[in-house]
Order: sequence, then structure tokens, then C-alpha cells
Amino acid sequence: MKSGLFRFTAIAIAFLAAMVLSCSCLQPGKISSTPPASFKESDLIGQWEVVPEVYSHEVLILAEDHTFTQIYDASSATPPYHYEGQGTWSVEFRPSGCIYVYLEGMRYFYLTESAAENGNRNPDGSLILYGERCENRGITMQDKVILTVSGIPDNRNFPRGIMLDFPKTSAETGDTFLHLIDDSTK
Repeated sequence: MKSGLFRFTAIAIAFLAAMVLSCSCLQPGKISSTPPASFKESDLIGQWEVVPEVYSHEVLILAEDHTFTQIYDASSATPPYHYEGQGTWSVEFRPSGCIYVYLEGMRYFYLTESAAENGNRNPDGSLILYGERCENRGITMQDKVILTVSGIPDNRNFPRGIMLDFPKTSAETGDTFLHLIDDSTK
């Protein structure tokens, strides 16, 4: 009996340690809704990748000339889905300290395929209301995506100490964000 309890305890501890290590990049209290004070617009230039990557893979490349390329793959979907699109981006420094990145023409793939293809609208044509975390308010994203620049202080997994947060609807669970994977374009 003691060896069974010991084995269960050892497995439980190993499982918890693995969970903590796998999530160490996003420890509670380390994410700030606002970017670091040193943030500048040029910190956005580079190739970003979506986390978590559960059913799909998305890359966003922000160029210095304020254009972007979005690549989205859902290879596990039936049938598999691939999208590539381009558009323009701009930055808004809000009085609250929040920073929004507007991506005109970007698709939001984390609700429904219909919403992504119809510019973040419901089937009846009305705009979908999303919640953004920094100012904790509802926003609409007609034919665009609005990301929030968030700070991750002292974390080597997030170059430049920032990530880009996607807003979400009340029906969605979890957080989806982009982290910088290649800043060689800067």
C-alpha cells in the first residue's frame, strides 16, 4: 500500500512540475496589460506566432513599411484550411497607457470560420462584440483585428518583453496571443 501511495505521489508531483515548467512563460502576475515603458513602435517589426497552438498555426509578419502578412493553417480541420492575406497596420497610444495595434484586413480565426470570412460579423450582418483586456471594454473589429500590446517583464521567452493579445468574445475560453519568434526583419 505504501509503495502504491508513493508511486501515485511521485507521478502527481512529476505531473505538477511538468505543468509548472510548461506554463512558466506565463506566470500569474508577470503579464501586464500595458507594455514596458521602453516600448516603441519599432518593437513590433518581425515575425510573430500564435500561442497556444492547439488546432491551428498562425504567423503574423509585421513589416517596417506598416504592411503585414498573415498566414493561417488549420491542417487538422476537415478539409484542411489554409489562408494567406496582407494588409496594413497602425498603432494607437491610448491615454490609459494601453497600446492597440490595428490590422486592417486581418482575419480573426478564433471564433467561427463564418466570422473570419465575414469581417467579424454575425450571420445577420451585425458586428461581433469582443472584449479587450487592457481597458476591459467591448470593441468591434469590422474588417480588421485589434491587438493589445502587453508586457512580459524579465522573460527570455518573449523578446522585447512584449506579446500581442487577441480580444475574445464571452463565448471563448482561454487567452490567445502572439509572441515574437523572429526579429531579424528589424
